[in-house]
Amino acid sequence: MPFLPLVSVLMPVYNGELFLSDALESILNQSFSDFELILIDDGSTDKTTEILHQFDQRDKRIKVFRHEKNLGLTKSLTFGLTKCKGEFIARHDADDFSEPERFACQVAFLRDQPDYGLIGTAVSRIDSQANIIDQPIVINGDKRIRSLIKGVNPFVHGSIMMRKSTVDTVKGYRNGFRYAQDYDLWLRISEITFVDNLLERLYRLRIHPAGISKQKLPIQIQYAAIAWYFANERHNEGSDSYTIMNKDFNGDIDAFFKLPRIKNEINCLVGKFSFCFGERENAYQSFSHAHGISNILYRFVCRRNWTFMLARETARFLMTQKSKYL
Repeated sequence: MPFLPLVSVLMPVYNGELFLSDALESILNQSFSDFELILIDDGSTDKTTEILHQFDQRDKRIKVFRHEKNLGLTKSLTFGLTKCKGEFIARHDADDFSEPERFACQVAFLRDQPDYGLIGTAVSRIDSQANIIDQPIVINGDKRIRSLIKGVNPFVHGSIMMRKSTVDTVKGYRNGFRYAQDYDLWLRISEITFVDNLLERLYRLRIHPAGISKQKLPIQIQYAAIAWYFANERHNEGSDSYTIMNKDFNGDIDAFFKLPRIKNEINCLVGKFSFCFGERENAYQSFSHAHGISNILYRFVCRRNWTFMLARETARFLMTQKSKYL
């Protein structure tokens, strides 16, 4: 009789040899044991493949799949979802760490709250040596999350557990999102079900030089703005342009959003997100592109640290577009 676990744990990994063993040990040491562990080796060239093989030999709950070439996180997640058999799907990143009670607490929540489709947890951020750096405030409560989700990502990707039925309903991750694929998914899930975060700090998010660098933050922000744009299309029109983008632009989101009719709106959204993330220079440049104002003026404003002017510009834009963006 085939093994049908309650939980499928999904972990893609690419060149993750530094912290992979710690991450896997934290999963295998969970107090809740009714799970399968789906590991996607996304074309790794370091010792990742060897480490995965060693763990695969240790525990029959582990299933390893390998891509011969690197496909990227989103496509690896999409592939991994097709291998998940559990009623619940838990995410985990290859450089992070789960506390022993994490799965038990999340399963208990989803069993007790059938109207909820996704549950994350509070997190602690750690450094390369696993020392706690800080403990960010968690956004919890469905109502509060909904009020803030169009300005901030309220979930840590690796900490979440979601119902497979919910993921199937929204058709999973969208491969066009090379970045911010999690934020796009949360927005779509929150439109059809309740979502929340546990207040317990059950996940340790590792901050280290090999992780997503600050240099990639602007492109992350751009894709988050695009996810928000799609969310507002769905709110106002019942559907978004992703299908059109896939058909006419072969899944190239960057090319799609260079279209003149929507480029300015996206630049305004990128400016807003950049400002929230402290990327002031990127924010001013985005607003200058959107409003046709000289970059020289915006650079001068940045040097003078007049951030209130950007706040005013953001507020002015949002008020004029209130029906679409609020």
